[in-house]
Amino acid sequence: MLFSCRQMQQQNGQQQGGQQQGRQNEYTDIQKALKDSSVMALILSQKNLSVLPPEITKLSGLQSIELAQNLFTTFPVELCHLTNLQVINLSMNKIKALPPEIGNLTKLRILSLGRNSLTTLPKEIAKLTNLQILNLDGNSIPPKEKDKIKALLPKCNINY
Repeated sequence: MLFSCRQMQQQNGQQQGGQQQGRQNEYTDIQKALKDSSVMALILSQKNLSVLPPEITKLSGLQSIELAQNLFTTFPVELCHLTNLQVINLSMNKIKALPPEIGNLTKLRILSLGRNSLTTLPKEIAKLTNLQILNLDGNSIPPKEKDKIKALLPKCNINY
């Protein structure tokens, strides 16, 4: 099951000040977003991206990023410096592994990694204690690894 960041937020019932989160300070152009320090959401799906600019780490208030259907083969480690992120959608890329730094994203609530090339997750995923939804649909994760992931994230709704 694939979700956009906005759909995942709506499903999860996230609200902020009476408005759906992600509606304010939302950008679809990364260059424009880099000029606004108050950006909260980036929608960059289907942009043929394979890397993120290092300057993205300056967007310290970023809470949601959608990078589905791009050309990433590795998880953008720059995201691991954005510790206010709550939603990441990297579905339908070609990501083979997550970096150990994923554990820095302790505010993360929704992580969508469906239809990638993952076979395992790092043990640091257990540091994501606020994670509520983890989408791993369409990856080749063996049964023993699924059991390990469930044990590391006992309160998380995991979709294989």
